[in-house]
Amino acid sequence: MIEKYAQKLPSIEGIWYYVYYQPNWVREIFRAEEYASIGHIDAWKHYIVPKLIDHYNLEENDARSIVHVPHSMPRGRMSKIIFKFEGEQPGTWMFLYGGDFPSCLNEEREKRMLIYEFSLDKPAAADKVKWKIASHETMNVDDQNFLLDILEIKIPY
Repeated sequence: MIEKYAQKLPSIEGIWYYVYYQPNWVREIFRAEEYASIGHIDAWKHYIVPKLIDHYNLEENDARSIVHVPHSMPRGRMSKIIFKFEGEQPGTWMFLYGGDFPSCLNEEREKRMLIYEFSLDKPAAADKVKWKIASHETMNVDDQNFLLDILEIKIPY
């Protein structure tokens, strides 16, 4: 049963985060060929948290606690559809995101930048790149509030 279900899902080709390193938002890209099988929790824990610790000069207790809030920043994933999936044809590249790009950034420009970062200019020109808001990619308010309390700053979501 699990194998049958897994065959219907697209393979993950990469993920991204928008991380606020005061005073700027930074797009953190994790392409599958560079970070094999990485998911949001591992990217957050192993790559983003150490940068946050360094940037905000966090104490050890605070540093350990922010590992547990991987849904506190905008994020998404990009996958290639291999089998027919939710009405999309095989060969389509699907960007799943929370619909919550940082408000100070231009969403259309950021989508173009993500297409470029994942080297999908040609498929995009052939209308083979789609964007879909997925609730599982949406930021979690409790995670956001916890991170704000630890960092003691205002993040312009």
